[in-house]
Amino acid sequence: MDSKTLQCFVEVVRAGGVRAAARTLNVTQPALTARLKRLEDEAGFALFRRQGRGLVLTEQGQLFLPRAVAAVDAAREAQRSADRIKEGDEGNLRIGYTAITALTVLSHIVRRFQEDNPRVRLHLVQRTSHALEEAIAQSELDVALLHPPVFEEGLTYQVFATHSYLCAMSHLHPLASEETISLRSLKDEDIIMVRRDVGPVIHGRLFESFLSAGFKPNIAFEADNSISLLTLVSAGLGVGFVVEPLSQWRVPSVLYKKVSEGLPSLSFCVCSRLQEINPLVGRFQACIQTLEGDGLVSASSMSG
Repeated sequence: MDSKTLQCFVEVVRAGGVRAAARTLNVTQPALTARLKRLEDEAGFALFRRQGRGLVLTEQGQLFLPRAVAAVDAAREAQRSADRIKEGDEGNLRIGYTAITALTVLSHIVRRFQEDNPRVRLHLVQRTSHALEEAIAQSELDVALLHPPVFEEGLTYQVFATHSYLCAMSHLHPLASEETISLRSLKDEDIIMVRRDVGPVIHGRLFESFLSAGFKPNIAFEADNSISLLTLVSAGLGVGFVVEPLSQWRVPSVLYKKVSEGLPSLSFCVCSRLQEINPLVGRFQACIQTLEGDGLVSASSMSG
């Protein structure tokens, strides 16, 4: 029993006859009559009986009608759902993100995207940038918020924000009263850094900055992430470096200082496959561009 034939049956009942239903359905009366006869053959019982010049439902037809209506409505909803999926109004989007992204731009992006695409179900995964690249290349994720450079082949990315690093220190540190410090002034300090395996590129750039300033850093502690790093700084165990948006996180006893020279910057990008057919990826990228235009993915908008 195909949905079109069931629709013909339902429309004959609603219209009160074959002639009116044929006009509504834009089919000929013989064609509509043939469909009804085929439906009766498949059902194994008569759907209508003649009464005067019209048709009325048989007892079996009355029992069958609600099922036919439900089937027609379900078929229409299935078609509407297929259209929404095709246009990117409905579906699933698998999003990856880094720890720093989670602490800065992720909430703004996800909130706006979900508001604009309420029928889309989001799946969120946190990993390192390199792990996210691999997941996208292997089609485990659709899109990711990570930090360039991007090394995997077959991927493309768009940078939407770039931020400098700041020095985080205890409020009791001898340089706490300085608004800006030099990197060289930290040569005798205990340095706290996020583990190399978490962010190997930025770890290497920071290390090169120390060497360019004329000293090899004394790495006293390695933290699992930036928040752990700030906790260690708050405990007075050394100074650390965090990307500028994280200065909006108010950690007890921690001050953030600009560094006059040498520190690298960190870029945020949205990464996906070059040959991507999921229309939701394009919508996600467009959402980020809108937020960038509104200034909602800039450092000034971040809050803890």
